[in-house]
Amino acid sequence: MLNALTEKERMEGWKLLFDGETLNGWDATGNKEGWTVDEEEKAILCLAKGGGYLYTLEQFDDFILKIDFKIDPGVNSGIFFRWSDLSDPVNTGLEMQILDTYGKENPGKHDCGALYDLVPPKVNAVKPAGEWNHVVITCKGPFITIDMNGQRIIDVNIDEWDTPG
Repeated sequence: MLNALTEKERMEGWKLLFDGETLNGWDATGNKEGWTVDEEEKAILCLAKGGGYLYTLEQFDDFILKIDFKIDPGVNSGIFFRWSDLSDPVNTGLEMQILDTYGKENPGKHDCGALYDLVPPKVNAVKPAGEWNHVVITCKGPFITIDMNGQRIIDVNIDEWDTPG
């Protein structure tokens, strides 16, 4: 897995959030010792069940986040963004659900790739547990898109969302 910016991305002002070696620029709620770096995979790992939330120290308004994740069978996690309260990201932000739902037909609002409890993914694009998944989350004002493994799975104007969870 490559953890680097292209020359074009650098010229466009992209920031590399993870240096591949340390958790510099990151903090965590809850069990901070549960987060570590896998030196071989150059990846951040959560080793503690209920390890809390890992977040960047720098805050972003509009952004494009490119991230790769790999899960174990049965895992339940997520990528939270636009949260306003470090003590309560679940109720003050949005979550792209990460869940072992490979092969499930007709994904719902709690399946991998969903904006949790809000919008189901258009297709189930997650790979089997143990394989790397590539995600691009784009937030520009109220517009949120999520691409997983090359497929657009979420395309929503959150200001127009009016369906209760």
